[in-house]
Amino acid sequence: MLTVKALTFESLCVENEMLARHSSYEIGGSARFYATPETVDELICLLDACKQKGIPCEIFGYGSNILFPDEPYAEKMYISLKRMIDCNIAASGGEAKLFLAAGVPLSFLPLIGVLSDYESMYFTHLLPGTIGAGIYINAKCYEYQMSELLNRIYYIDIAKDSSSIQSIAVEDCSFAYKESIFQKRPWIIIGADFLVPNLTRERYLIIQNLLQLYKQPYTDITSLANFYKHFQAITEDISKEHKVVLPKRFQEIDEDRSSKRHFSYPSCGSVFKNNYKFGRPMGVVVDELGLKGKEYGGAMISPYHGNFIINHKQAKAADVIYLIKFVQEQVNNKHGFIPEPEVIIISE
Repeated sequence: MLTVKALTFESLCVENEMLARHSSYEIGGSARFYATPETVDELICLLDACKQKGIPCEIFGYGSNILFPDEPYAEKMYISLKRMIDCNIAASGGEAKLFLAAGVPLSFLPLIGVLSDYESMYFTHLLPGTIGAGIYINAKCYEYQMSELLNRIYYIDIAKDSSSIQSIAVEDCSFAYKESIFQKRPWIIIGADFLVPNLTRERYLIIQNLLQLYKQPYTDITSLANFYKHFQAITEDISKEHKVVLPKRFQEIDEDRSSKRHFSYPSCGSVFKNNYKFGRPMGVVVDELGLKGKEYGGAMISPYHGNFIINHKQAKAADVIYLIKFVQEQVNNKHGFIPEPEVIIISE
């Protein structure tokens, strides 16, 4: 007879975990409490325990768009949803409705797109991060953004006494450029439905198998270099095993990201949102100001992309924040606006 292990706060979390191990910036001090729940039940157990103990929570995915503090607040719980990896399928008005859990990597979407002849999913090829975080920030790359793929989002409202699962239709999520309702509410995204044309049961089973292979044993791809190698290998394996011709767009995205050294140094990717009223990308604005290559401590404004601040030599969070403020000051002095950070900065 199998014994079901009771879920408890103590069994689900570890103490004194270095957050740098869970950030693509490879920056962050020791967290008193850290957890990676694999199921909704485990997440709810952690949330309920934190409420009872009066412990504040910080929820994140892979930590690919986040800057952790050098000295985290002593009593905070850091919860990563990167191990919440699941999927299922149902029919909806003639299209397949594919549920993906919050921890599914964004770079699985293009593989689903290839298997389903759905070009709109290609834009997250080699994009670090998770489904949940991508929805939260309404991730945008090239010509597409996350909100264009979604049907319904599932979440937990931590402001309520009951940690029950709720849902919201995509049209009610106030999606805009790098914005969503989830940035303004105490809601934790646990997954979403995607409408995927041409997704047959056979193709779904391929996707399900890919996720299971990724999940067991769990593969740590927090490092950008490891992330790149891992998804390049998965993409090539799918092409060979299932005789799929990879789209030209994949190669174009790979060449674009590689030319900007996206995977050469720890970073969060783009630091600032583009100011569309101003009319030029932030990378171009920083380049025109001659700021590329500027160093402070162990951080540097990337010589290859003006909107990247890289961890060049064992940088601290304070080093990155200094350069963020430096760029904001220089841009404001020259152009009269303060660039809005895209990276989420966790205060100490």
